[in-house]
Amino acid sequence: MRFLLSLKTFSTALFFLCASSGVVLGLNGWLDMSPPGADIQSLVFDSKDHNLVYAAAQGIFRSTDAGRNWEELESPTAPRFVRRLVVSPSESGVVYALNWNRGISKSTDKGDTWSFLGFPDKQVTNLAVDPVDGSRLYAIVEGILCRSTNRGAIWGSIAQGQGAVTAVANNPLDGTLLIGTVQGTHRSTDQGTTWTKTSDRRFDEFVFHPQKPDVIFGSLGNASVVKSTDRGQTWVHKTDTASGLPNFAVSPDSPYEMYVGAINFQGVLRSTDEGETWNPWNTGLSNLYVRVFAVRPGDPNTVLVGTAGAGVFRREEQAAAWQPSTEGMRRPLVSGIAYDQPGNRLYISTFGAGVFGSPLDDSFGWTSLNQGLPNLLLRDITVDPHNPSILYVAVLGEGLYRSIDAGQHWEAAKDGLGTNAVGFLAPDPKVPGRLLLTGGAPPNVNFLFESTNYGLSWTQLPVPLPGYTFTAPVIDSQSGRTYLIALDGLYRTQNPGASWEKIERGWLRRLIVEPGAPEHLFGTTEDKKIVRSTDGGKSWKTVSPAGTLLTQLTYVAGDPARLVALGASGLFFSVNSGETWTRLTGSPSADFPDDGAIQEIFAVPSNPPTLWAGFYVPGGLHGLDLSDSLFLPLLTADDGRRTGIALTNHGTATVRVSAQLYAPGIPGSGGPGMASLSIPSGGQKAGLTQELFGLEPSSGWVWANETKNLATGLVSVFSPDLSALDAIPAALGSFNKLIFPEVSASARIHLGNPNVTSADVILYLVNQAGALKGEPVRRILGPGGIQSAAMGDLFQDVDETDYVYVSSDVPLFGAEEIGQPGHYLAALSALDATGGSSRAYLPHFAWGPGLVSSITLVNLDTVPGLIGMRLLGTKSGAVAWVVRVPAGGKMVVEQSDLPGPLQGQTVSGYLEIESDEIRFTGSVRFTDPAALKFGTTLPVHQVPSRAWVLPHIVSTADYFTSLAILNPGTEPAHLTVQVARADGAVLVEGQKVLQPGERLANLLTELFPPLAGKELTSGSIRILSDRELNCIGLFGSNALTSLSAIPANVIP
Repeated sequence: MRFLLSLKTFSTALFFLCASSGVVLGLNGWLDMSPPGADIQSLVFDSKDHNLVYAAAQGIFRSTDAGRNWEELESPTAPRFVRRLVVSPSESGVVYALNWNRGISKSTDKGDTWSFLGFPDKQVTNLAVDPVDGSRLYAIVEGILCRSTNRGAIWGSIAQGQGAVTAVANNPLDGTLLIGTVQGTHRSTDQGTTWTKTSDRRFDEFVFHPQKPDVIFGSLGNASVVKSTDRGQTWVHKTDTASGLPNFAVSPDSPYEMYVGAINFQGVLRSTDEGETWNPWNTGLSNLYVRVFAVRPGDPNTVLVGTAGAGVFRREEQAAAWQPSTEGMRRPLVSGIAYDQPGNRLYISTFGAGVFGSPLDDSFGWTSLNQGLPNLLLRDITVDPHNPSILYVAVLGEGLYRSIDAGQHWEAAKDGLGTNAVGFLAPDPKVPGRLLLTGGAPPNVNFLFESTNYGLSWTQLPVPLPGYTFTAPVIDSQSGRTYLIALDGLYRTQNPGASWEKIERGWLRRLIVEPGAPEHLFGTTEDKKIVRSTDGGKSWKTVSPAGTLLTQLTYVAGDPARLVALGASGLFFSVNSGETWTRLTGSPSADFPDDGAIQEIFAVPSNPPTLWAGFYVPGGLHGLDLSDSLFLPLLTADDGRRTGIALTNHGTATVRVSAQLYAPGIPGSGGPGMASLSIPSGGQKAGLTQELFGLEPSSGWVWANETKNLATGLVSVFSPDLSALDAIPAALGSFNKLIFPEVSASARIHLGNPNVTSADVILYLVNQAGALKGEPVRRILGPGGIQSAAMGDLFQDVDETDYVYVSSDVPLFGAEEIGQPGHYLAALSALDATGGSSRAYLPHFAWGPGLVSSITLVNLDTVPGLIGMRLLGTKSGAVAWVVRVPAGGKMVVEQSDLPGPLQGQTVSGYLEIESDEIRFTGSVRFTDPAALKFGTTLPVHQVPSRAWVLPHIVSTADYFTSLAILNPGTEPAHLTVQVARADGAVLVEGQKVLQPGERLANLLTELFPPLAGKELTSGSIRILSDRELNCIGLFGSNALTSLSAIPANVIP
């Protein structure tokens, strides 16, 4: 179990971090703001501990009080996309998770830790555990029945020749194994060695009578429940044959009681006579879309149901009604977001839990707004821009509903529609009362309806829509055009009642118009790229960063205005109409399939602006404050070491940055620790913390605010003789999940909390096999606080093959220091655990007599996978090799692990790392062979960009600066390299052309010979290109007694 380890932390009275009168969100990182709810896929009690119950709702939830309260299992080993949970009938605390995407995971300690059992590239649809021998398992793997006799270590296929398997179950009374296949029902009495066909019927599920071994119940094609009293020889229907009855349960202690859940809005049907008669049992059940049941063993009076979107409901026999039981479940299926600006209220619609509303101020809190809605399965919500008291929602199967009192009451708004099959609604931003709505009844399913009286009545426009639509029409207030994304392409018109012009093929999924530029359109495509048109949609250009998956777009007003994109690759913003992009933070949906996962991203104008993202998968609503800030964790300044900061302005005007130092004993309300830094256009401001702030604490962090997205920077630490030296870039964002890949007992972790609320932080030590080591460490990190601790003080038995995983309820930033005490120092920014990739390029990788390189790879998925590496750009040609990384595990690749042709050779090139199976993150470390003189560390993953800056230069007679620039694309890159002084004046400038796959790796003085012999100890380097590049810089002594490598900063 988790425990609280008392370590040195601090929080300060905050100056910059003062909360405004608005709602408190994460600063440049997501904060979960979800109301209650969850899409329950599976629900099961432990076989021995009847207070212990598990629920699968994308992730896994656990209750220790029979379903009254829940906690989400968030350890790094926990499966994150679960379709079904199965408990061992004979062993308490043993639970299996069948993942939607791949494989089986297992926990033997009630879900605290998990291990991967098998089938990393296949879907497992069902699992049965022998009721007596818990080591014997039966799994349906893509229609094949597999058996294990050693708890899942080894599997073999059985039941060949019986047809594709659809159901499997063990009789708890006599151990009989029953399977359903496409050819019928088969029974085995010898653990699956031999089979007897008992029926031609096909079943999807079996439940055995808890006291009568001859009685079996089965579900048939999601249509009905049938019963056999002769071990499956003959079957009789026990429910209506209407569709929508996919699940049922028999009370284990009151076997005459049965429950059936209906997904066609019938809710729960209950039988007290073994299925002979049925009656509705729905009082108090607000969501009648019932997915699963769980009857508490030993207490037949307690029943739980899991619903689609509304979470769990609990009922006891003596109770008159079902009661919501979702405390701790905050994964509602968000289907829409709307904002009432005059009233400063936010609304969300959900699939299963209805409408919620909340003021966006200090009184933030969700109120359910569902009075008058026929069901709670909602597609979208809209606030009328001209009368924000009027709201509209689309209700599944019931059409359009409207509220004229801010959601307090709802009424049907279907007059003139003639159908409940409505699609998507768009208010006219210029004409009050005018609405457009897609929809229609068969055979005319593609029509546009218009209302001119706020939805009170509707008129079907005479011209059919050009195709099936899956988004709302886009009405541009500037040009008066209406755009429509149809399945076969993008259409536009000046008059929706007349004709439509097709202007692009069918690949768009979202569309927005740039404010102030009606010909400029942005969209996301079916392959999750961002595209831009500057001619009203006639031609398009891909502008998203290479290798990213982005699905939602919005504009954020401000100076400068920002185009914001969100997807599985994270949250990106652009201040130049999509020419270049900067990654700010990750995405809460990164661990889940991205198709349809992010329902909407919405910007609320405020100071700072706030972003809200609604998720259908994995569910939930998250918000952040979008601040033009930099976070700089100070590295350890003891043993004579000094810390320094360098900030660079890449804009065309002077930027005045407000900087605040947060450290133990330093008040945060101005005075000591406060600095106003003026940075000229193209220039730099650099100095020691003592010079900038009048203080030099041993630990802390700096918040550089009001950068206007024009400043970038780094923080460095070094010894007086520069024998120890390294630097890390400033962080723009904060993150809820972080990874420290480089581990040793002496390595130090730094975590900073930039928020106005305390952070509940859990740190895990994970070994190379992906298993947790020891107990997690729990910390409370106060507002503005910093944690600085050696890993050996946090955890016992720390090994270099481990890594550290951090989970926090509010977003953090961090860094780590690695090295040999008294010798070299290497620093690395904490890695975003949601920011992994399936492909990465490292612009520089080398080894030889004086240099050793090692690669650390961490598998971010809960299944094992192969990672391929290719060393390119060498004199001897490409060399490739493959490594296998365990589920959630770590792999360190050293020179001795490399292919034979590379052994003992001096090699320099670049590295391509790629996997078709898993997402990964990690680092690369360069040291001298003895690891005593120098060392430096870089992340392996860097999103390519067209604009980079290295915010500091050191080029003297004794020290060098070098660049490694890689073109990973398929077209030549034309780049300009500029070297500027601290005052912004350009010293030298040059142009280069890099062919696809070509790397530039040179000393600064080699690139620009006129700089040879000059003493440069300040300034910056800018790299501008017409193609996306990867770039790093290296600084060090000519004698290689010190070395520092940092990834270049992206210029927004």
